[in-house]
Amino acid sequence: MKSRSPAVCQLRATPSHCKTKKKNKKTKMCGLWSLPEEVAMKCLAQVSRVDLAALAMASKAHRSLIVSPDFQLLRFQMGCLEPNLYVWLHVLPEPTPRWFILNPVHRRLRPIHLKSCKAPPESSSSFVLMSFGVFNIGGLVNGKPTSDVSFLDCSNHTWHSVTLMKMARASASAHSINRKIYVLGGIRQSVLMIQKNEVYAVDEDGQSFSFSPSNKSISNGIADSKPGYRSDWCLIGGLLFCRGTRGKILWCSSPYELDWKEVKGLEELSEYDISKLCRKCVKKKNIVVFWNSRSLGSESLELWSAEISLEVRDEHELWGKIEWSGSVFKLDPHSHSYGIKVLYAESICA
Repeated sequence: MKSRSPAVCQLRATPSHCKTKKKNKKTKMCGLWSLPEEVAMKCLAQVSRVDLAALAMASKAHRSLIVSPDFQLLRFQMGCLEPNLYVWLHVLPEPTPRWFILNPVHRRLRPIHLKSCKAPPESSSSFVLMSFGVFNIGGLVNGKPTSDVSFLDCSNHTWHSVTLMKMARASASAHSINRKIYVLGGIRQSVLMIQKNEVYAVDEDGQSFSFSPSNKSISNGIADSKPGYRSDWCLIGGLLFCRGTRGKILWCSSPYELDWKEVKGLEELSEYDISKLCRKCVKKKNIVVFWNSRSLGSESLELWSAEISLEVRDEHELWGKIEWSGSVFKLDPHSHSYGIKVLYAESICA
C-alpha cells in the first residue's frame, strides 16, 4: 500500500482536531479548512477514493460534501476520477446477480449496496460505459425482452431510470458513439472502432460486418482466418483481444483482418478456463481475466483474477506478463452455493 502524502494527512484533520487558542472568543481554523473554500475543494478533489471514504467516516458534514453532485462533478472536470473494476457476479443458485467492486488495496471483491427506486432487469442486459457510470440496456423481465434503460451512477451507487427504447431488446450489443447509444440485436460479438467511429460485429451465424452511424451504412466484413471460440472482444491500444479456450488470450491487429495470434508468455494460465476478459483502464492498457478454481484440500470454490501487462516485442509478437494474481472471491463452504459466474466486468472511473 502506498504511503499517505502530507496533503492527505492534513485533510484528515477537522477543525475539532486542530489546536485552538482563544482570541476575542473566536476559534482559529488550521490546515486545509483555513483555506478559501474553492481552493480547499480543489485540494480535496485530488485525494484518492480510498482516502475519501476514510474521510467520510469522520463526520456527517464530510460525508455529505464527498457524496455531493457538485464535488463529483469537480473531480470529473479536474480529471481526478480513478478507475475501479466493477463486476456483475452471479453466485449460483442465488436468483439474482449482484454488483461488486474490486478493492484496489486488498484486491478482494466487495459487494455494493445499490440505491434504486426500480431494480433493472436481472439477466440478458447490455451494458455501455459512459462518463462515471454504466447504462443497463434491455434484458429479460419475467422471461420477456424489455425496453427499459437505466443508468448506474458509480459516484454514489444509485440507479436512475432513463427514457425507454422504442423496441424491446435482450442479449443485444450496445455501443456509445458521439454520445449516442446504438443497440444491435442478434449480435454474438462486437467492438467499437473509435478511430473510425463504427462498430465491427459478428452475428449469430458467424457473418461479420461493420456499421457506420455517420452515413447509416452496413458493410460486409471478412471471414475469420482461424474459426473457433472467441469471446469478450476488447480493444486495447489499437489492438483487438479476446479469450479463446484452455486459458488462451488471442490478439489481432485489426478486426478488418481477423488474423488471430496467441499472446505469448502466459503458459501458466493454460490449466484454467478463463471465464471473463476485460481491460483494466484506458490509460494503463492492461488486461484483467477471471476464472474459477478450487485450492488443494479445499472444498470451497473461489473466483481468481489476474492482471496482465502487454509488451510488443516485434511486429508479429505480443507478450504478456502477469503483474499479480489471486483469489478475489470465495464461496462460503457451509452455504448451498455451487457456482460463480462473471456476467460483466468493466473498469469505471468514479
